[in-house]
Amino acid sequence: MKRILSAIMTIIMLASMFCFLLTETSANTLNSTYEEAKDGDLLYELKFGQTSGVYVPTQFHAPTVGDLGGESVVVTDNGRTLAFFKPSLASSASYYGGNIEGLKMGADKKYTITMRISLPPNRGGVYFNFPTGNRKAALTGVSAKGNDNKYHTVIYGFYGRFDPEGDIGSMKGGGRVAGTYKFDVDGYKQFDEIIVEEGRFRDVAILVEGYSYAIFVEGKFLDVISIPEENINGIADDLGFSVYLYHVKKNTPMVVKDVNIYKGDIISANASYPSYAKNYEHYVEEKATTEETTAEAPDVTGCPDIETTVTGTEGSSNTASEGCASAVTSGLTLIALVSLAGVAVKKKQK
Repeated sequence: MKRILSAIMTIIMLASMFCFLLTETSANTLNSTYEEAKDGDLLYELKFGQTSGVYVPTQFHAPTVGDLGGESVVVTDNGRTLAFFKPSLASSASYYGGNIEGLKMGADKKYTITMRISLPPNRGGVYFNFPTGNRKAALTGVSAKGNDNKYHTVIYGFYGRFDPEGDIGSMKGGGRVAGTYKFDVDGYKQFDEIIVEEGRFRDVAILVEGYSYAIFVEGKFLDVISIPEENINGIADDLGFSVYLYHVKKNTPMVVKDVNIYKGDIISANASYPSYAKNYEHYVEEKATTEETTAEAPDVTGCPDIETTVTGTEGSSNTASEGCASAVTSGLTLIALVSLAGVAVKKKQK
């Protein structure tokens, strides 16, 4: 009987462990709603390649033959890493992504979206909103060649490229967006070394504040764009996440990983701001930093005299000048006296 009970308990434990592991690896839910969370709280750890849950991304606006299919999307790390390919290598766009259920944009809402990105040659980008309700249905369609959904016409974000400019900037559905600091010549040149290195991951963050968004690369402010509210409100105000590719080299994907969405602004206070960003509301002027020097042994040659004040028994004080040698001798004498006092105390204790 004991053996039977033991076997049953073992089976139950194994089943429980399996269910727990299955739940842990397949969970695709919000950590919290926007209303329940506090500023700085992690709302969602984004997972690619999911077929159920709050984020179920798909390919869209991929009208070129050969760009659709399993070879375009490779998901690893339990959905946390996406490698997005463009198999046709044609000069046309291809997108992958979708909306995040339960998270909405709005004049009173603020999000920080952080990620790690390896940009491909020639162009790749990221979008943070998605068509809403009836607008999404109106933009749905499949062409004879492939998936031709027009979702890209109402989503906003940024893109970067190696050739020919090697730059990064704001974007709406395949076209550049006019912004306060859009492609500032002096400012953007500072970021060339950050953007153009093929295959190197960079930290990128998007701060969405109402209907404006700012881009940060490696903790450096890059650009800020204000979108007319009527372009989003009721049209594409679902918070989303999508990636974009144009013409790239063969077998060279855009890789995006570790995408997290937080409530509030967790980036601007500690960011670095170039001079051209001085009109940005979060702008903090760079403070001049002094170079740190390594402490070295004091040089006793040519050391100036040190004034020391000695207080007498009746409160009178006498000032005398003593050189480095005298100061060192005084210090050694003090150390010797302390050591002798310690020996005397030990002897007394014995």
